[in-house]
Amino acid sequence: MKRFIIVGAALALCGLNIAIAQSDVLSSTAVMREQGNIVYRSMNGMVKGEAPYDKAKAEELFAQLAATTVRIPAAFPESNKGKTSEKSRYSASPKLWETPDQFKAAIATMAKAIADNRSKTTTLEEFKGAVTAVNNACNACHDTFRVRVN
Repeated sequence: MKRFIIVGAALALCGLNIAIAQSDVLSSTAVMREQGNIVYRSMNGMVKGEAPYDKAKAEELFAQLAATTVRIPAAFPESNKGKTSEKSRYSASPKLWETPDQFKAAIATMAKAIADNRSKTTTLEEFKGAVTAVNNACNACHDTFRVRVN
């Protein structure tokens, strides 16, 4: 019986440590990592020839990107101001909270770039142009609302 209690307590502590470690990642970091994986790894991977061009996959990536973009505003609550996720190279600039209308406009620009280019997946060349437009929208927001911390 004692062994059962000790093993149970040890497992509970492991679970608690994992939960605490995962909570160190801010909601903003999590959603931006998703965005980054979609655009900078998957989409750019096809554009650069690191992965074969696949029309169905390109369409799926645009759908994922549209879904994560909608979650961006909620991922930056006022309570995240001044905080950085451990091991993250970037943080949100205070300007994000000081000029929320500009931030919302940047997200709207990103959503528009996705919507305007989402159907441009018929050929690799067309997809390259679409990804460039999306990259430009990402970078415009990053230039204003992201700061490097490491």
